[in-house]
Amino acid sequence: MLAVLLLTRGEALAQLEIVHPTAGEKNAVGLSAVVGPNLSQDNYFYGMAAEYDRLITEKWEFAASFGAGWVPLHPGKNEQGLSFGLAGGYALTDRLSLDVAYAKEIARYDAETNYSWKWVNGDNAIGIGASYTLWEKARHSLAFSIGIERNVTASETSINFELGYGFSF
Repeated sequence: MLAVLLLTRGEALAQLEIVHPTAGEKNAVGLSAVVGPNLSQDNYFYGMAAEYDRLITEKWEFAASFGAGWVPLHPGKNEQGLSFGLAGGYALTDRLSLDVAYAKEIARYDAETNYSWKWVNGDNAIGIGASYTLWEKARHSLAFSIGIERNVTASETSINFELGYGFSF
């Protein structure tokens, strides 16, 4: 499932955390790691997310996620952000799915906050992507995702590559 994460200073990070429930299960939780270039600036980002995923029908799913992301801009100074996201996905096959998501930045740590954590009414982002389940055994799964995300607040676009682990129940 696509989980969009927002970073600081308008840096946007879209995560395609795929934690599709394994066969016979309706729920899943997962953790993922992501990296990718920001196409609007000459930098990159990385991050991680935790997600809850619920299978609504055989093909449709819904997810909620919480994530953290980093942008290394200055030597010794990373801009950081926390976000909450909602996503929906459609399974094309047992292993391949297409996803859309929305995220809202809720906390920031950067030059604007004097490098201290502050609660913010931060940036908004939307994303689309595809994910493929690489491995599945019993209740465990591993998936790879690729996506494109648009931070609509800061008018920035980024691409991401993600690897995620899921546990179904």
